[in-house]
Amino acid sequence: MPKFLIIRFSSIGDIIQCMGIIDGIREHFPDAEIHWIARKDMSSFLAMDKRIGKIWAFDKALGLKGLLKIARQLREEHYDYIYDAHSNIRSNILRLKLLPWWSKGPHFTLRSKERWKRFLLFNWGINRFPWPFRGVVSYRKPLLKWGIDRFPDTYDDWYFPENFPEKLNSRIQAHTITLVPSANWIKKRWPVEHWKKLITLLSEYHFLILAGPGDTFCEEIRTEAPERVENLAGKTTLLESCYLIHRSHIVVSADTGFMHAADLFRIPTLALIGPTAFGFPTGPTAEIFETALSCRPCTKDGSGKCKKSVYQQCMVDIRRTTDAFQLATTVLFQNPIQNFALAPNNLTDASQICLEFLKQVPVTWDETVFIDGYPGKYCILARRHGDKWYVAGVNAQKEPLKLKIQLPMFAKGNRVTLYNDDLKRNVYTREVTLSKNKELPLTILSGGGIVIVK
Repeated sequence: MPKFLIIRFSSIGDIIQCMGIIDGIREHFPDAEIHWIARKDMSSFLAMDKRIGKIWAFDKALGLKGLLKIARQLREEHYDYIYDAHSNIRSNILRLKLLPWWSKGPHFTLRSKERWKRFLLFNWGINRFPWPFRGVVSYRKPLLKWGIDRFPDTYDDWYFPENFPEKLNSRIQAHTITLVPSANWIKKRWPVEHWKKLITLLSEYHFLILAGPGDTFCEEIRTEAPERVENLAGKTTLLESCYLIHRSHIVVSADTGFMHAADLFRIPTLALIGPTAFGFPTGPTAEIFETALSCRPCTKDGSGKCKKSVYQQCMVDIRRTTDAFQLATTVLFQNPIQNFALAPNNLTDASQICLEFLKQVPVTWDETVFIDGYPGKYCILARRHGDKWYVAGVNAQKEPLKLKIQLPMFAKGNRVTLYNDDLKRNVYTREVTLSKNKELPLTILSGGGIVIVK
């Protein structure tokens, strides 16, 4: 029976994302015995997964002496596989004790923090990380060294204390949405007024607020509709909050540990992602909402100053669709007056590409041609004004759409202008040449769009 030790001390979100590796270990080693060492104040989450045989709770108040003591106890376990998923001073000390250089020890793998990439990103704004960065994927990647490459998404036997259903089930009604308005850093919180607006718009729903005891601003959110909003800030333990997330119908949250818990449990989640680099969910039940700003990401955890003239603009301006999507709608939808909502800051913040496009896009059309589409998924139309063609498309699906479209209105070898989104959801333009069969390959992001002009 192979014996595993996973080292991840904190934080809540990282521990929960790292729990996504258990599926793969058990798939490759069905009889594996899995141990995990975490900080004492974080270890309660691990008890949710009954496949973890033993949890070593480290009390950080005991300092180096306590860490060395627990290291000696871990050595007595004679692990076959050790995975350092933290890569900090504490985990390095454990590694020195558990993997002495003078003897052949257990198999070892490490999740690197890729600090040179972090330096480039947070000091120079050069992002060499995958975008969007999926934390669960980064925790799974080091296990390839041991041949662990499959991670079945089938586990749902989460454990909670027996008294939780009687104590907490009544909190979740038929039309209840769970809100997580708080975060450790203010910069990655959605503004209070936005939460209040959400509650007002969804007048048929009840809401449950989960937050910590110091998050007194949550009471202001509750007052928007006190008959429909229950504020549990500071009234539940971390594990009780996890149970309520597990029982939820839908969760709305920024980059928080509870958002990652909802992702782990495969609860439908609206993830509000702003300044952070590593907060994206991974699962198929999560929808990501973000704003295309060139300054994103600017922080690993929400700390630091905001450089925009509108504080927290990446959270304030969150929407589902991209600028290229909005440009495409000016062609897809017929309207004799094109509208562009402006606030004073938009005159400097809005993309010049968008402003210039809206100055010249027609409002009437002489011919319309259906190119491709499927109801509720995506649509691509071509419209002609005089002798000029505009081809527009949008993607309403959760994943990027890759396809090749035929453009019979153009001649082979024609050069056309393409408006599209980059991976950070910023609009860009470039000149492209049609193939001999008048075909053009496209990738349209989720919630994104394209426009082709000739």
